[in-house]
Amino acid sequence: MVIKGFDYSFGGFFDVTFRGQVRVEDYFFLLKTRFGDALQMNSQLDGFSPHEIYIPPATIQMLIENAVKHNKFSDTKPLRIQITLKKKTILVSNNINKRNMPENSTKVGLKNIQRRYELISEMKIEISKNGTSFNVNLPVLKKSDYERFNH
Repeated sequence: MVIKGFDYSFGGFFDVTFRGQVRVEDYFFLLKTRFGDALQMNSQLDGFSPHEIYIPPATIQMLIENAVKHNKFSDTKPLRIQITLKKKTILVSNNINKRNMPENSTKVGLKNIQRRYELISEMKIEISKNGTSFNVNLPVLKKSDYERFNH
């Protein structure tokens, strides 16, 4: 996925691919080193070119961090994170196994993601959960959303 966003630390815009912006595989490798088989991730991006799909920077990483922070998991009851690309959305979901002593949640991560979408487009993320899974649907943005944001 090509992502173009504003990098406040450098005061300018940058372009990176989906894998480049998040380095999902690299980040997951670090988590896997720490948690072993207690953490599992599956990506289904079949049929789509990662260079044609736009999302705000660090979005996937923040959702993975959120899942790790709020759930307990072990080798026998792993945390499963699923990333699925559909026509106009990316679904990031994980099974729910809440920690006994939950970390205080300010929901800043989810608010940051929503705010990034609002800055770039008028699209909204959709957050849902049921008894077994937590789901975030991320709208796939268009190149024109970033071009408009860039000017």
